[in-house]
Amino acid sequence: MKKRSAYVHHMALLIKVLIHIDQHLDKELSLENLARISCISPFYFHRLFSVYMGETLQEYVRRLRMQTAAGRLRYTGSSITEIGLDVGYQTSSSFTKAFHQVMKTAPSRYRQKMQPLALRCLRNTFLQEEQRSMLKPEYVQRKEETVLFVRKVGDYKPTMGCL
Repeated sequence: MKKRSAYVHHMALLIKVLIHIDQHLDKELSLENLARISCISPFYFHRLFSVYMGETLQEYVRRLRMQTAAGRLRYTGSSITEIGLDVGYQTSSSFTKAFHQVMKTAPSRYRQKMQPLALRCLRNTFLQEEQRSMLKPEYVQRKEETVLFVRKVGDYKPTMGCL
């Protein structure tokens, strides 16, 4: 396999696993199960993951769980227990301990400190109705680029052919 085709093959395997991780943060995400999804041995999968992602699988999953939990603490009123369970921790205490190790503060303190800041930013972002009607769209011509993902909101049927 040529260098480029090996890279493309590895990235295709990793993207499949990254999507699975993102969709199953609340489940057990063992090295063996994720290696099985990518159809390669756990040893080789761990090696590939670390090289391409720049962190181990365990570090990646933990970081993703903490980012998700931090976002929910900032922007929702969900209980800390519910958030902890939703991001894959078995108990509220295990979530609180892990959160404190990573964020250097308790989840309740983080929420208490960050929620007012997040709300203030959101309020500043949304314009008053009369200001919104004064905005004029600006169309910009960009040169062609290669992208990995394009976020689509709405009906996917019209764009299925261009994927």
